[in-house]
Amino acid sequence: MSLLSVEELSVTFTARGRKDATAVDGVSFEVDQGQVVGLVGESGCG
Repeated sequence: MSLLSVEELSVTFTARGRKDATAVDGVSFEVDQGQVVGLVGESGCG
């Protein structure tokens, strides 16, 4: 059994006067006890 289970995660940022920016789209993952997980974006993205 997983310690954490994430399914179809989507994150969108909205700024006034700008087009929406999708940071994460449809990501699924599981984390078991003792595991470490990182989500890394493109170079220069933030």
